[in-house]
Amino acid sequence: MQPGMIELGRMSSNMVCRLMNASHECRVHELHAEAIKNLQEKGAIGASSLQDLAPGVDAAPPTSGRKNRDGTAEQGYLHCGPTGAGHFVKMVHKDIGYGLMAAYAEGLNILCNAGAGKRARDTYYQYELDLPEIAEVWRRGSVIGLVA
Repeated sequence: MQPGMIELGRMSSNMVCRLMNASHECRVHELHAEAIKNLQEKGAIGASSLQDLAPGVDAAPPTSGRKNRDGTAEQGYLHCGPTGAGHFVKMVHKDIGYGLMAAYAEGLNILCNAGAGKRARDTYYQYELDLPEIAEVWRRGSVIGLVA
């Protein structure tokens, strides 16, 4: 994972340090160069602009049916409208992510208990599944990945 952090206050700087301690390559941006420099000394990659943080045009194919190709969405950022619009869009995006995480948790819980048939009282599910391997194959690409 290569997370990018914008605005390097106390909390976000500590988050970057924790991510780097967990072997993630972090990119950081802040209006104050000193904050970037402090984290670069700890191993972060400094970004001089927001464009340096966004994955860019080549990170994913364009969305079909889009009419406006002149905007910044393909660069990974977007001005969504008047005050509050961007926050609203971000909030809905996070909710979608939380829903996906909940769906993964439910699915993995079902698979985790698929060996229930090996117990005397239940004869329906008798599978011994390797959950870490299943999670890895899902992470590498599946129908779920195509939709998400």
